[in-house]
Amino acid sequence: MVKNMFKISIIAHNIADWLNMGVNPAIVILSIPCMLLIALIVLKFIVSRHTYKCTECDTIFKPKFYKAHTGVHGSDGRNQCCPKCKKITWCKYQDN
Repeated sequence: MVKNMFKISIIAHNIADWLNMGVNPAIVILSIPCMLLIALIVLKFIVSRHTYKCTECDTIFKPKFYKAHTGVHGSDGRNQCCPKCKKITWCKYQDN
């Protein structure tokens, strides 16, 4: 039964097919912005928890939201542009 429902959901290309399956399109359409808003709030929380230390000049800084997500990140830091020396280096996480 589950396989048939999955096949039907893939085939549903228009609102009439969704209604026949019992899916309310308004709920689906309204849930997408809500999920994006929740994702932004979680990302903002994650970024606000960390400060970074530049490996070149040892400056401790907190990047802006956009800057924190444009660099490559790993388990121990992010590739960031230091606000003091203006070099892009691997900046380590610092405890607050």
